[in-house]
Amino acid sequence: MHQENIEISSSDRAKLNVFLISDYLDRHFSWSKGTPLYSLLRQSDFEDETDKIIAEANRKAKDSIKQSDSFNSFDSIIANIKKSASSLGLSLVELGALIDFKNAFVNEGNIALHSDGIPYRMNGKGTRRLLSIAIQLELAKQGGIILIDELEQGLEPDRAKFLAKQLKDNSQGQVFITTHSSNVLVELDAENIYLKNVGSEQLFSFNENFQGCIRNNPDVFFAKKIIVCEGATEIGICRALNTYRIENDNENLAVLGIALADGKGSNFVEYCEYFRKSGFEVCAFCDSDDKAINKKKQNLQNMGVTIVDCDSDKSIEQQLFDDLPWKRVIRLVNYAVEEKSEQSILEATAKSTIDELLDHDSAKIRTLLGVKAKENSWYKRIDHGEKIGRIWFNSISIMEEKTLKIQYDKLTSWINR
Repeated sequence: MHQENIEISSSDRAKLNVFLISDYLDRHFSWSKGTPLYSLLRQSDFEDETDKIIAEANRKAKDSIKQSDSFNSFDSIIANIKKSASSLGLSLVELGALIDFKNAFVNEGNIALHSDGIPYRMNGKGTRRLLSIAIQLELAKQGGIILIDELEQGLEPDRAKFLAKQLKDNSQGQVFITTHSSNVLVELDAENIYLKNVGSEQLFSFNENFQGCIRNNPDVFFAKKIIVCEGATEIGICRALNTYRIENDNENLAVLGIALADGKGSNFVEYCEYFRKSGFEVCAFCDSDDKAINKKKQNLQNMGVTIVDCDSDKSIEQQLFDDLPWKRVIRLVNYAVEEKSEQSILEATAKSTIDELLDHDSAKIRTLLGVKAKENSWYKRIDHGEKIGRIWFNSISIMEEKTLKIQYDKLTSWINR
């Protein structure tokens, strides 16, 4: 039976000790009714005298503005908050309760946290969010629920990572966070993470099998579609394809919500499966020289993964040397000479000079170059992949209808789909 969604009222949230940490934090630092600090005061030894304490503090404030001894009743709560804040990496030397003159009236909303005599609401966004979280953690000790929207907002990457780890290790109460930061994901265990895909009414829950995949490619989980590249060369080639698209007035991958994932070679098939199970559209860009991967390609296709690969038993290097126009083959070799040295290329190919090596176009020379490029890792880096990718895509208009052209068309079709 379908149950109608019912909004939880503010009074119900108060009963559950639920507080949201978002962009609107200023009230979190005052003792107004309905705020976290008000709830902490009610949970303290002064539970039955909460309103009386606040009223008395206001009366004293009229006679002794900025005399901190008028607010001694708040000291134990502030001490606990400072301790909690310190565990999150926030140092608070002088934190106390004083009157915040944000308007001309003196009421319970004016009694607020101050640091060095300055209202805490005037601090930077990241600092305010950290203190708000510290306050919530104190509430959570009594069974509270903390809701944090975009945990990383206002925080440097290292502080966001540290905070995520501290919250993960917190054993009191419940903490729910949303994030668009890869820095946060890498600090969490896979079973702590749930993914909300666009259009889906359910959350996808990860398990420990996904841990390596998440740690190696945390940023791709914020995309809509994923190209899983077998290794560094393929990543570079896809980056070159993106540059080529931009130069030709086509939408870039980021605009289309497409991310590149590093399959790390031996983990390639596994990562394709994990991304597909997570609900992503997946394109696998790979060689065809690994028998273990070749055996599993049909299963990937059955799962809905698009495969863009080379001719049977060939690597991408071999495919490039086989299919590119001869002038572009010469460019590939010259780039290898620049990066690896002329001597290393000549030793690998058993030739006396580069001119002898590139004297004429022949299938035999193309095969030799492809094999040696693969064996000696001429292009096994992302920046190398970008360079040879540029040579490839700038040749599209003059290429014959061979495998390289088919690969380009298939990748482009999937990207534009």
